[in-house]
Amino acid sequence: MPVADWSCTAQTSRGSLHRIDRAIAAGDIHPGTRAVVLAAGMNNYGPYGALDGVDILDPRAVRDAYLADMHAAADRVRAVAPGTRIIVPGQLTVADPVTAVYCAVNVVPDRPVGFPLPLLRDVENWNRANQVDAAREIARRARAGELRPEQITEKTFARFLDEPDMPDVDLFLRPSGEKRTSNFLLWQSAYAEMVYQNTLFPDFTKENLYEACLEYAKRDRRFGGVK
Repeated sequence: MPVADWSCTAQTSRGSLHRIDRAIAAGDIHPGTRAVVLAAGMNNYGPYGALDGVDILDPRAVRDAYLADMHAAADRVRAVAPGTRIIVPGQLTVADPVTAVYCAVNVVPDRPVGFPLPLLRDVENWNRANQVDAAREIARRARAGELRPEQITEKTFARFLDEPDMPDVDLFLRPSGEKRTSNFLLWQSAYAEMVYQNTLFPDFTKENLYEACLEYAKRDRRFGGVK
């Protein structure tokens, strides 16, 4: 299946409209297009968003502008490819959701170099919520009517991710002494229990896995709740 990539670094949702127009003009979006991925939003909160004329200090203004852009993007795509599937992927996080620590360097086991950035964590949360809202609004405009917009939740949204059939992760095991996540299954790992071990992956054995399972069994899973 042919794939056309019109992504761009530092792209905002407003800037993506121009790239959609160029993709249409180039013939990469056409009546036979099966799916279009609209992956923009994080940069709306930065200087590139300000260049779009949006007050980036007002999360509500950023949200409203983002939703308007996504509406326009969906309209432009469906004007050419009415039967295409529009996908809004989840947001990859770079700040710890609890401590808000952004780990810029982590090359020495057990010695990550990072600093807290609460604003970055908040922006990531806002952007993820915006993407869910955008998917809900796009569905509202969908012609097929197979899914009522009010039925869209995080669970239904997850069906549009890269691995929609992958269940949520229970145990997230990281060897080699690195105390961080990766860029795989981030959405599904939101409430996973993290277990870190110093054993290098080439030396990893079933005993290490058993130890991780024992550690997991001791955890009190709250799935985001508080005591």
